[in-house]
Amino acid sequence: MGNQPSIFITGGARGIGLSIGKLFLEQGWKVGLYDIDAAELEKVRQELANENLLTGTLDVTNSDSAQVTLQQFAEATGGRLDVLVNNAGMVRVGEFEATPLADYQQMVTLNLAGPITMTYQALPWLKTTPNSRIVNVSSASAIYGNPELTVYAATKVAVRNLTEGWRLGFAKFGIHATAILPIYTRTRMVDDYVHLYQGLKLKDVTLTAEDVARVCW
Repeated sequence: MGNQPSIFITGGARGIGLSIGKLFLEQGWKVGLYDIDAAELEKVRQELANENLLTGTLDVTNSDSAQVTLQQFAEATGGRLDVLVNNAGMVRVGEFEATPLADYQQMVTLNLAGPITMTYQALPWLKTTPNSRIVNVSSASAIYGNPELTVYAATKVAVRNLTEGWRLGFAKFGIHATAILPIYTRTRMVDDYVHLYQGLKLKDVTLTAEDVARVCW
């Protein structure tokens, strides 16, 4: 097993995932940033230009894609996987009936099946890495109902409960599972939809992706 700690991050091309990656790179970790957006990921790779950075295209809902990508990551880290961050996700904002049903179905698959698929495929390496961690990015919307975020909030409630089950079930392997529940955060995901939130103005969104990244550290 390699000596350098490593972290694997989904949804790593922007926002919270990218900020987590930057922070861990600064601390000398081997960092894997993975995303379905290959073009954006290439921009990140060129911008960061760090020998400890690994990048790759990944569909977190596809078990074969997850398995192959994790295998490649493990080969680069000497079989070590200290932290898995399940960050990839999507949101649709607005009145329930205003969003196409297909978008809701895609959201449920990505936000919930994604973490399940990634964690399932990552377990062999998490089990063999001492004191490994799973960090699931949930949301403050998992705590209370929101008429503009009904389905999104439901997926994040599921992620929160899934994490609690993993925390209890994986303890025997020495794996720690944690969910973080950020409120509105200054990322493109919020910027693109802020006009649809009733009573929310962009100037009032003060939490940054860097703030959330520090919680993961």
